[in-house]
Parts: sequence; structure tokens; C-alpha cells
Amino acid sequence: MMIFLLFILFILLSLSLLLIIARKGKFRKLAFAFRMGSVILGIALFTYWFVEKSIDQYLKNSIALQLINELPQPIDFYIIKVEKRSEDTRMLTEHLGKIRTDHFRLEYLKMAHSDEYWVAGYIGKNMVYFSDHYVPNKNMDQIVNVNNYVDMNENLSEKAKILVDEYKNQNKGIAVWITMDLLLIFLNIGMLIRKR
Repeated sequence: MMIFLLFILFILLSLSLLLIIARKGKFRKLAFAFRMGSVILGIALFTYWFVEKSIDQYLKNSIALQLINELPQPIDFYIIKVEKRSEDTRMLTEHLGKIRTDHFRLEYLKMAHSDEYWVAGYIGKNMVYFSDHYVPNKNMDQIVNVNNYVDMNENLSEKAKILVDEYKNQNKGIAVWITMDLLLIFLNIGMLIRKR
């Protein structure tokens, strides 16, 4: 869904740049309004996306997960939430980032439709840690100490590998579209505010 929105925004912003040539005539005001609307839409989309990613800690049914790396080398961690809505089950993957030895990362997880999450740890392309956790009480924060290289459930860890690979590939595409859209937003803003 996000890639589709970014693609539509890319087309609108590209058209806005092309409409720079409409400086005279009856279409001038319409072209300016379209360009201004596209820029405002782009800014609104990125603002909404940033705010939506930043307010997890303030939402109801959001738990704090403190993940502590006690292993002797940095580990790259991913969280996979198992969401159940009526008969539909979704797996949502999030990247926590690389955690150094004897350091921790605090992450807020929206658990409104979930009572289970998985933790997968990688060194390079190899999964070196996997655990699954149930959340019986959403009022209590979670602490996960990673102190050995363990795979607590081989069947689930194989699923997790596939989900993490899909997440990485999807993020590469999203990163490209975000970069192009932000570049086009700044170009359009520059063209709108420049002195004639």
C-alpha cells in the first residue's frame, strides 16, 4: 500500500515539474494550483507517516519492549508481530537495528490485535537467535535478554527468515521511492518560491 501511494505521489510531483512551462495563458492558475496541491499532498503524506511511526508509545494496548544484547558481538534484530483479526492472521515485521554488546534497545509495540511476537537476531545473513513470546498482560512491559545463540522453535524460525527477507526487499523498494519523492518535493518547492 505504501509503495502504491509513493508511486502515485511520484507521478503527481513529476507532472508538477512539467507544468513549470505553463507560465502564461489561461492554464497558468490551474497549473500553479495543481503544483501547489501536489507539494502540499506530499508534505502531508510524509508528515502523517512520520507521526504515525512515532506515536506508538502513546497508544492504548502499546507495550514497551526492552531488548538487551548480552552476546559478545553486535546482533541485528527484527521483531515479527502475529496479528489476529477475526479469522485473518497477519505477520508484521519491524527492524529494531543492530544492538551492540551489553546495550539495549527500547521499542514500543502496538499489540491491540496481537498477543504474540517473535524476536529474530542476525549476524550478517545468518539467523543466530530466535525466540517467540506471548503477551498475556498488555499492561506489563517486556524485557528480553539475549544471552545465548539459540533457536527456540525451528518451524517458526524458518517462517521468520522468509518474512525478514520479504521485509528487506520491500524496504529497498520503499527507500528508492521515498528518496525520489522527497527530491521531487524539494525541487517543486524550489521552483514555486524562486524569484521570477
